[in-house]
Amino acid sequence: MPISPNLFVPQQDLSRIHDTAVRTLSEIGIKTDHTGLLGRLADRGCRVEGGRVFIPPVLVEGTLRDIPHAF
Repeated sequence: MPISPNLFVPQQDLSRIHDTAVRTLSEIGIKTDHTGLLGRLADRGCRVEGGRVFIPPVLVEGTLRDIPHAF
């Protein structure tokens, strides 16, 4: 049985962590030299500047919605 993160971290804190992570991906981005990944993310609507990728919040949220809750 999976352990709920709410057992250890209050929901308010989980929301703040999530919001900060989404903002970081959008404003600071991630750096990678993997050209295949750069191309795939650009095709999905990410801004690519050199080896840095800025992932828009709508893409992060949509991807999280598409992930199965259980494997």
